[in-house]
Amino acid sequence: MSHLVANLTALARNQRDLAERLCWPVSDTQVRQSPQGLERAHRRAWQPLTLGAADSLALEHFVATSTQPLVLGVGDGVDVTRILNTHAAPPLTVWERDPWLLRLWLCATPLAAFLESGALRLALGSDLLKLRQQPGMTFWAHPVLQHQYAPEWHWLKQSQPPSRFIAMGTGELMVDGLAEAFGEVGYAVWPLDLGLLSVEELRHQVQQVAPVALVVINYKQGLAEFTESLKLPLLTWEIDPTTDRMTKLATPANRSFFFTYRESQRAELVRAGFRHIHYLPLAAHPRLRAPVPMSDPERERYAVPVAFVGSSMVDQLERHRQTWLTLCTAIPGAPTAPELLRRLDALLTLQAQDDTQNLIPALWETEFADLAPATRTSRQDPLQLIGEMAAAAKRLRYLRALGGLGLHVWGDAGFASLAHAGVNYRGPAGYTDELNKIYSHARINLDIGRLYQSDIVTLRVFDVLSCGGFVLCEQHPVLEALFTVGEDLDVYRTPEDLRAKVSYYTAHPEQAQRLAAAGHAKVLREHTLTARAQTLLKTLETTPG
Repeated sequence: MSHLVANLTALARNQRDLAERLCWPVSDTQVRQSPQGLERAHRRAWQPLTLGAADSLALEHFVATSTQPLVLGVGDGVDVTRILNTHAAPPLTVWERDPWLLRLWLCATPLAAFLESGALRLALGSDLLKLRQQPGMTFWAHPVLQHQYAPEWHWLKQSQPPSRFIAMGTGELMVDGLAEAFGEVGYAVWPLDLGLLSVEELRHQVQQVAPVALVVINYKQGLAEFTESLKLPLLTWEIDPTTDRMTKLATPANRSFFFTYRESQRAELVRAGFRHIHYLPLAAHPRLRAPVPMSDPERERYAVPVAFVGSSMVDQLERHRQTWLTLCTAIPGAPTAPELLRRLDALLTLQAQDDTQNLIPALWETEFADLAPATRTSRQDPLQLIGEMAAAAKRLRYLRALGGLGLHVWGDAGFASLAHAGVNYRGPAGYTDELNKIYSHARINLDIGRLYQSDIVTLRVFDVLSCGGFVLCEQHPVLEALFTVGEDLDVYRTPEDLRAKVSYYTAHPEQAQRLAAAGHAKVLREHTLTARAQTLLKTLETTPG
């Protein structure tokens, strides 16, 4: 903190508004100091921000040969500071999406003289729009942050500035693919770090960018009220399960349009106060998921008889169990913890006797009649917590039933327990290339969903078909509304039925290949992220002015 006050004071003399914005609240959980230097989280991985020797020289050359240099991403600030201190460089502009990285640099480094003289100018977030318009401005991107800040870097390099923006919440699964899809239909994406920036900074950026809408993957509490206050349409696409209940909106949200992959979620959304609710299934991202050729050594590794890729959910099971227990023991007059756990295990045992239907809601009302009324308005839903526990047990049960049939499982260590049943555990799978190789070349891919989500088609189904693979899915009406069973894919109902289908398609690989080809064509024709993006955008035509 030794240099922060002096630096902000100097910054305020030339850029008063920015100095104020850098004092607004901001998250610091996305950045850490490690033995390797400063790191920033991206896609659940930590990436180093210290420049290597070659990149450091490239930055120095860029600044020395530019008349109006702009550095996209400050990183750890070490090399920018060195250039300021050792070179008679032209006025240098440093832009950042993350205000915390700028704050760290201002805390650690004496920059007041450069800020006061104008040798250094800072820019944050939507300030980039005006910088893009300055003639003669040239750009250099931090080699790591140019990937983390890909949307800004993409349109910054375009010959013509975009005329229409869609603001998008960052960080969730499918955000990158949906952003590409919006680009295909003529929109540039402006990313908003909803969990990182202050409400004040979010409001400032929305006002500067003037997007036609804010699009988010999975709803975050308070977003509807926030966008309504700005008269900004909100398009939410819910794609993931949650154990939290939707809280009631504080104000009417006439510009909020909620798209859910679960038609059964509609009643809960209505109770929360949402008026515009639509069903929108998941979709394929053909640029990410596509058939891939393989060498013979790769084929030996990935062309397995039967494959399943996913989470065992075992690591989450105990956490859900403890959350459920805490929720129930807080109810006045609740039984003791051992008694609650005994009754919970009895409920799960009853559910395990029939995996073809979700018995948990009815069992909860009968086996926990003394607790059910008190939990109907709790923030966390006890039924969803139990559902997650049952889902983990069910998935292991189905996979165990295929022991001896050449099943290979990729995922977390919770699957290691299946080895004694004749299942080959292969460890985690890489999210991009390795996953495509498995889906493309396994002779049979399995989809085993959560027990309480028989009303969805999982992303795994779209991904496998997008890779040209054959998939066996659980039978349910929603699947049959999107795909033709026996033409695009095939289905099963019970573990015994699954084992029989695996044996059949192992003996008839040509039929599996025929279905895979038809399913691949169906996905590319009807179920891509571009098609879903067009559905979302049609909503804007009916948005009140």
